[in-house]
Amino acid sequence: MALATGSTIRLGIDCRLSGSAHAGIGRYTENLIRCLLGIFGFNQELPHSWKLTCFFYSQEQALQVLGENGLIHPQLKVVITPIKHYTLAEQFQLPAHYSQAKLDLLHVPHFNIPLLYSGAIHITIHDLLWHSQHGLEVTTLPNWIYWLKYAGYKFITQQAVTKASRVFVPSEFVKQDVIKHYPKSSEKIVITPEGINQSYLKMRDQLLANQVHNLPTPKPIIYYTGSLYPHKNIEVVLKALTDLPQISLVIAGSRSVFVERTKKMISQLGLTKQVTFAGFVDDAQLISDYQS
Repeated sequence: MALATGSTIRLGIDCRLSGSAHAGIGRYTENLIRCLLGIFGFNQELPHSWKLTCFFYSQEQALQVLGENGLIHPQLKVVITPIKHYTLAEQFQLPAHYSQAKLDLLHVPHFNIPLLYSGAIHITIHDLLWHSQHGLEVTTLPNWIYWLKYAGYKFITQQAVTKASRVFVPSEFVKQDVIKHYPKSSEKIVITPEGINQSYLKMRDQLLANQVHNLPTPKPIIYYTGSLYPHKNIEVVLKALTDLPQISLVIAGSRSVFVERTKKMISQLGLTKQVTFAGFVDDAQLISDYQS
């Protein structure tokens, strides 16, 4: 994408999976948008000016992610695209929204690109665990539906990696995994390590204060936030806890899929007194929990 210095670049981001309701990808996308708006708004040394178009599923989602002040950012345009991810509508209806925005570059922070969109695309591949963790034991769907969706996942991921001019990954491990499955992608992969939201750094200050004042060290706790899909491999942690009776595990997450299966495993391993299910935990409570 060659542009003259001083020109305006129109960047689009698929934000339909942004926000805490969408777990890790949602948090990644939310912080990406906020950081970009901060860079565009305060960095006067950029060689180009930028206009950011964010495609949200709903106005409520946009408000939750950006806040009222974010919605009126002078370099931001919000486009509401009520098209559910992982659907045929995503493939056939979404390209028109992107084309109407006349983007110079579209960033899709996942593998689910619309194949009919002809513009320049960057993607983020967070992991390829579904490539190795597959089969009826990792789904609650009927057999035929699961394998149909899995075939679609493999095809679209292959097309996304092929079509994207850049593939962002969070680590060297994921980079090598992508190269293993898609050898021709090696030159386009960029490692972008994921950081920590500034509000979470309060935990560090609190821990340092505890050390200075010689306050009691909290009981060791493993705090897991996320879904319980088998590819998350929570089973390894549970088995390790059987040899670590002094450590407790707290599982925080709003998704109910595989919770009953996990509870059954906990019971079978005799860990009911070591493991607690916290359900959905908002950021304020999560920070407080991390500090305790």
